[in-house]
Amino acid sequence: ETNETIGAVDQPDDDSAGSESDQSEVGWEGVAGETTRWSRAAVDGALVMLRRMPPAAQRGRGVEASGEQQNYGLASSAALFSREAIETGDVALDVRLANLLKTRSPRWAVLTLRSGHFAGAVFHGAEPTVHKAIHRYTTRAKQGGSQSTMDNSGKKPKSAGASLRRYGEQRLAEEIQELMTDKWAKELSQCELIFISVSRRMRSTLVGTETRPYVAFARIRRLPFMVGKPTFESVKEAYLKVASVVFMSWDTAEMLVAPFRPSKETPQREVVEQKTPKTVGAPPPRPEEPVRPVYTEEDDPLYGPLHRAAAAGDEPRITELLDEGANPTARDGKERVPYYLCQTLKSRDAFRRWRGANEDAFDWVAARVPDGINDESEQRRKDKEREKKKKQKEKAKASKAQAKEEEERAKIKQEEEAKILAAACTKCDSCGKPVTAKTFSRLNFMYCSSECTHAH
Repeated sequence: ETNETIGAVDQPDDDSAGSESDQSEVGWEGVAGETTRWSRAAVDGALVMLRRMPPAAQRGRGVEASGEQQNYGLASSAALFSREAIETGDVALDVRLANLLKTRSPRWAVLTLRSGHFAGAVFHGAEPTVHKAIHRYTTRAKQGGSQSTMDNSGKKPKSAGASLRRYGEQRLAEEIQELMTDKWAKELSQCELIFISVSRRMRSTLVGTETRPYVAFARIRRLPFMVGKPTFESVKEAYLKVASVVFMSWDTAEMLVAPFRPSKETPQREVVEQKTPKTVGAPPPRPEEPVRPVYTEEDDPLYGPLHRAAAAGDEPRITELLDEGANPTARDGKERVPYYLCQTLKSRDAFRRWRGANEDAFDWVAARVPDGINDESEQRRKDKEREKKKKQKEKAKASKAQAKEEEERAKIKQEEEAKILAAACTKCDSCGKPVTAKTFSRLNFMYCSSECTHAH
C-alpha cells in the first residue's frame, strides 16, 4: 500500500518543490471537524491534528475556569496519523494518540531531497543513530530546475555543464540507493515510520518505486510542512517538529476548512498597525532617545589594576597583584573578570599557576580560571608530551620500515614481471611457440626443445 495523497492538487515536477502531507486532502467532509473531538489545524506552517481537552482535563492542567468556555487541546503532527485513522474518527485517533504518548524512544527516520542536496538520519528517541548529507551538482545556476527536467522538455544541450549535471544526478541516485538498500538497510528496517520531504518527480530517487522499493512504502509518511535546505541540522529540526506533542489554546491554531498546502516560508506573526486619525497641523515632536555614553576603561571605576595587567599581558604584574590580595573574581563595568581579558598564553598561565599554589584563596569558578598549574601537574603534562612524541617517533619509524618493505616487494614483483615478459617475447625459431622453460640455442637461434633443434 502506498501513501499517495487522495485527490491531491497536482504539484510542479521541479525537484525543488516541497512535499505535501498524505492527510492534507483526506476526508474534508468526513468526521474530523468542529462537531468531534478532533480537528485539523495549521500551526506555524505545519498541518496538525488537534484533540480537544475536556474541561476537567483543562482544570487539571491549571487552566482557570471562567464564564466563557476556553478551548484547549493537544496538537500532534498529522504525519503521525494514518489516513484510515482519520477517516474512522475519534476512537481510532484517540487510540493512536495514546500509543504515541506511551512511546518514549521511537525509531523513526527523516529523509529529505531537493536540488541535488540529500540529508537523512535515523533516530532512536532523541538521538540520531546514523546520519549523512550528500550534495551533487544537478541544478542549473541562476536558471533553476534540474538537468533531467530540461532534457525531458525536448531540449538536450551538449555543453560541459549539462554533462556534469547529468553525471551529478546519476551519482546522487546511486549513492542514495546504496545508502537505503545497503549501508542503512538494518537501521531503516527497524523504523516504525519514515518521514520524507521530496517532490513527486524525485520520490523514486529517494525511496524507490513500487516494483523496486528501497523501504516499505506502508511506513512512509510525507512531512506536512516545508523543510529548509537538506542538511543534518534541518533534518534534526524536522524530527523535533514532527515528534512534538503540544498543549495549546484553540485560538492559536488556524482551523482548516480547505485543503492545506504548507507555505514555502515559515509564516511570521502578523503585526497589525493601528491607524490614528489625522490631525490638522504639524505632528507632535517625537521624544528623543537618551544618548548612551561610550564605554571606556579609563572612566570605569571597576576596571582595576588586575584588569589592566591581564589586558596588557603583564605576567609578573599579575602574579604581584595576586600576591598582594587582588581579587580575580572582581568584575568591571562590562561584567568581565580579569582572566577574560588575557590575550596571551603566558598571562593566562600566570593565573593558573597562582591558583595551583593557592587553591582555597578565591572562588576560581567565579573567576573563570581553569584548573591550576603546579609542579605535579606540570610534570604530568611534560610526561604526557614526552610519551606523545615517543609514540609519534615509533609510528614514523614503523611507517618508514613498512614503506621500505613495500618498496622491496614492489621491486621484486617488477623484476618477476619483467622476466615473464621477456620469456613471453622469446619464441622458438623452429615451431614459433614461446620459450618459457629450458631453452636450447644454436648459433643465433633459440629453440624450445631438442627436437626443434634437430628439425631446424
